[in-house]
Amino acid sequence: MTHFTAKFCLVLILAFTVTFVACDLNSSNSTPEPELDLIEKSGSYDDLASFVQAVEDAELSSDLKGTGPFTIFAPTNEAFEKLPEGMLDTMSTEQLAELVEYQVIEDEIYAGDFGEKQPLESRQGDSLFVVLDDSIYVDGKATVIAGNIVTTNGILYALNEVPLPDKFHTVFGIIEKRYRLQTLQEGIRDAALTDTLNKETESGYTVFAPSEVAFEDADLPDGQQELEEQLTYHVIPSKMMAEDLEDGQTIETSNGETITIEVEGDTISINGNAVVTQADLEGTNGVVHIIDGLLDPSSE
Repeated sequence: MTHFTAKFCLVLILAFTVTFVACDLNSSNSTPEPELDLIEKSGSYDDLASFVQAVEDAELSSDLKGTGPFTIFAPTNEAFEKLPEGMLDTMSTEQLAELVEYQVIEDEIYAGDFGEKQPLESRQGDSLFVVLDDSIYVDGKATVIAGNIVTTNGILYALNEVPLPDKFHTVFGIIEKRYRLQTLQEGIRDAALTDTLNKETESGYTVFAPSEVAFEDADLPDGQQELEEQLTYHVIPSKMMAEDLEDGQTIETSNGETITIEVEGDTISINGNAVVTQADLEGTNGVVHIIDGLLDPSSE
């Protein structure tokens, strides 16, 4: 666990009931009356200096000092240092604002209010994906290392990674952050396709990503070669948004076989059985469409 120089205190976890203790604060609404707002409180911790600076650079200080209420997942200085070198320096004020607002929920969420798995709509517009296990995890990687810090306008949590909106992720990053794509992301790793789907290419990728629902009646093959063939059948080696998909269209996939698109009204299906349940999750190197079925190359 990261050591916080500004007196962040112990994280207590009991089964699925999580209580965070931040100095003299607890998880109920009966805490002592706070005196600082979210940004002032963040500024009182040395380890959140980078977050506070990002808020200022994004010109969001006055907004996040407002009435709220807000819940903020603030990355630590070390979390910001893990970002690709120069990433923040190349961002415009608008892009930085998107990054910061992705870490803000326009609601007051105490630790005891988190569900076992839940999406939370951020102020930026994308959802953060929260999983409650032995701790609270955000977007698959970030861990809450201190929290339930009550302020005059909301609740503050500290993270050891920087959660990012989809537009700052590769197609694999978009998949990796979503708990309802867990089986798929494990399959991608087992098939050694992670580097491929993280690669920036001129044409980009389209991934038809089977959700956990798709694996209720079907399983991925065990062998790496068979697994790679199965999963690359879900990948098109070019970027195709939903509006680019047409009824009756036949498209060659990365494994050399083809899929057939059907469009009826707002419904897009592939090979007559898998339906797109969420489209146009656009990232840095392509787009992800979530589907409710597993595509089988042997059926073509």
